[in-house]
Amino acid sequence: MKKILLFSTSIFVIILISCKVQNKVKSEFPIGMQEPVLSEYVKLFNRGKVFYDINCAKCHNVKIKNRELYPDFSSEELSGYDIRILNPKHEDDLTERQVTEEEIAIIKTFLAYKKKNNDKVNAKFPIKTIKH
Repeated sequence: MKKILLFSTSIFVIILISCKVQNKVKSEFPIGMQEPVLSEYVKLFNRGKVFYDINCAKCHNVKIKNRELYPDFSSEELSGYDIRILNPKHEDDLTERQVTEEEIAIIKTFLAYKKKNNDKVNAKFPIKTIKH
């Protein structure tokens, strides 16, 4: 019984530590946003980060000095994600079945309101040219 309790406690502590260590991403919302609206956007932002981490991070994020960084997307780039055919890899890997339109909209909310990187960090992101 003591072994089971010790094992359960150890697992619980490991889970708590892993939750605490997760990469935090700061947001930037408009200053004039009303509290009820802001509260809903914060929820969408947090959900968008989860969807992004599951579906997008492995290809779009970079690690610099053991820190995972999220890229900055322009509004034009974000609107391109509504049309999956702009990137052939997305056409195959991010089908409507894997990532719904609603989930893409939530991911775009996260990307639109995440705090922007500085220019020095942005210069380290690889540039991928896609032929249309």
